[in-house]
Amino acid sequence: MIDEGGWAKLWVRDFGFELAGAMMLVGLTIAAVRRFILRPRIVRTELPDAASILFLLAVVLGGFILEGMGIAGGIPGHTQDIEYSFLGYAISLVLPASSGDWYDAAWLIHGIMSALLIAYIPFSKLFHMIATPIVIELEGMMSKEVRR
Repeated sequence: MIDEGGWAKLWVRDFGFELAGAMMLVGLTIAAVRRFILRPRIVRTELPDAASILFLLAVVLGGFILEGMGIAGGIPGHTQDIEYSFLGYAISLVLPASSGDWYDAAWLIHGIMSALLIAYIPFSKLFHMIATPIVIELEGMMSKEVRR
């Protein structure tokens, strides 16, 4: 269990997840602009490509909205040390205090979307993030055996 006032909660859950989500938003924004707006001729965007980007955006944005709802609604665990949740705090400023009433439903939707995204990985180009490191390692192991 994470100590609610400890460094792991503040730096890993609050700040670390917030920073990772912000970096994902930047990367997904660049990918979306490149795929949907600039559209270089060499880059073909098909429906599964768009679905992957939109799925990731939905999960990341949903996480920030969920954090903002927790802060705005005064949900325990979200209201102390809010300076570590910089984007969640910014979102909480525009949400009504009553948004905490919808927190449980929003958390459930976010969890289901995250699980669906994980289930979608093997059927999409996102599978490359799993397969590529394995292939690189196997190729390295095979080339060592050939050199012997």
